[in-house]
Amino acid sequence: MRTARRGRSAGPACWTAGLGYQQQLRVERAEHLIGHGATVESTAQAVEFTDARMLRRLRARAHSPTASRAGGVGVR
Repeated sequence: MRTARRGRSAGPACWTAGLGYQQQLRVERAEHLIGHGATVESTAQAVEFTDARMLRRLRARAHSPTASRAGGVGVR
């Protein structure tokens, strides 16, 4: 017996959640590296962000009071 879900493909919401999770992992890794003395610039490169500005923006979002209520980085 086939179910109605069988023919469905993963929609954009699935990609958003996956990308948000990946971004959260990268920011957590960056926090670890920075906590051990790495510069923001070298850390951004190490965790494969396009530039240090992107990492700074995501770190600021992760530390904002609304981020903790919304579930962290990448969740809007």
